[in-house]
Amino acid sequence: ENPWRDSLAQFNKILIASSMVILMITMGLDLNWKKVLESLRKPVGCLIAIFCQFIMLPALTFTLIMIFPIDPYSALGILILSCCPGGGNSNFITYKINGDLALSIVMTSVSILLALVMMPLNIWLYSRHLLTADFESLVVPYKSILISLVT
Repeated sequence: ENPWRDSLAQFNKILIASSMVILMITMGLDLNWKKVLESLRKPVGCLIAIFCQFIMLPALTFTLIMIFPIDPYSALGILILSCCPGGGNSNFITYKINGDLALSIVMTSVSILLALVMMPLNIWLYSRHLLTADFESLVVPYKSILISLVT
């Protein structure tokens, strides 16, 4: 309806996309393949990340959902969110604080690949315990989640 609003929204989309491209190129230029291979040879960092991302976070989230009163749909949304991999924001933060960018990228990559299996598994494992009398109207869209992950 408002042409200014539409123009600003379009400009915002272009600005964000351009910023992301520049950021990714900058991080890529700073990346050293020797450091990536070194991170792969010493898997302790990745194993800690995997444990925290796919074991600790969903378990803690499930515990908090059981402790605090929360409506079923919000509980499922929070649970699904806790089962998702971290994504590239951690790489940006690592880059900005001069952390180990290679390790961050390796951890993100491993996390995203494992999420193809661990995300549906964790959602199934924890959501089946949510299907109690209080949550009987809750339907977990497993098929949609799997299709999204495969896509």
